[in-house]
Amino acid sequence: MELTKKDIVIGHTYRGKHPRKHVFTGDYDDRTVLWVGAESVQYDSNAVGRGRHYPKVPMERFLKWADSDIGAAEIIRNTFTGLQVIPASKEA
Repeated sequence: MELTKKDIVIGHTYRGKHPRKHVFTGDYDDRTVLWVGAESVQYDSNAVGRGRHYPKVPMERFLKWADSDIGAAEIIRNTFTGLQVIPASKEA
């Protein structure tokens, strides 16, 4: 199922159609949406270096890259401690 503009939600993380693992950390190149505009998306990713601006891309380009919504906090991992964040849907 292809994602549409309505499927893009702030705070959710998306995995690409051809996910790649980072060589050293083993994390995927997933993107967490920070801001959604009428025609563009701003996201955070493992590829964004410290002190850099978060990339903003056209909505069509993001939708072409994205394959699936993998949740709000599902795969966020603290690389310093190795702790896994509990998904919001499984709390309670």
